[in-house]
Amino acid sequence: ARAVASVALAGGDRVLLHPLFGQGELEELRGKKMSPRGLERLAALAQQPAAPQFNGLRLHRRLPPTSVWIVISDFYFDDADSQWRTLLQRAQEGARWVILVELDSWPAERALLLGGAAEVDGPGLEQPLRRQLDDSQAATVEARIRSHTAGLWQDVRRGGLDHVLWSWPEPLVTDGGGTCFTGWFLHEPVLQRLFGKRG
Repeated sequence: ARAVASVALAGGDRVLLHPLFGQGELEELRGKKMSPRGLERLAALAQQPAAPQFNGLRLHRRLPPTSVWIVISDFYFDDADSQWRTLLQRAQEGARWVILVELDSWPAERALLLGGAAEVDGPGLEQPLRRQLDDSQAATVEARIRSHTAGLWQDVRRGGLDHVLWSWPEPLVTDGGGTCFTGWFLHEPVLQRLFGKRG
């Protein structure tokens, strides 16, 4: 988000930062470069705890007809009441361009789980579980993840939507992901199209 916002600001565009879930407000950034205040706002949004309530419906009113909406997510969330799909469908109207950047951690998770017993922790667990998968179980999990994440956008895809899949590699990276991200960001064809006019 910081990299995209920095390039957009340098090109003279206005940037709105917005969490899809929780109570976070839209944060507007202006200027030719990312200010210290802008970095603080971005960090605050990134550090918000996970929350179940969808926070996207009012975003549509702030998207001009010619805007670009970039969604960065693992797309593991549920959409039982179709609020996300409704917003996604409406956002593609007019001349808007929607870019879904899916952060896929499954290859790295699979390597950990197949490499031996691993601790699994999360909401609803009183204590971490020790879990080890075999190849068949891992294939089942992967198929369910792919079906779930694709189900959040494929059925409502129109002409103004691109999907980008960034997968954490196997084996795990040791530099915090910096090398992976640099490769993704600099060589992603969709982002090259988006920022191509800025040289």
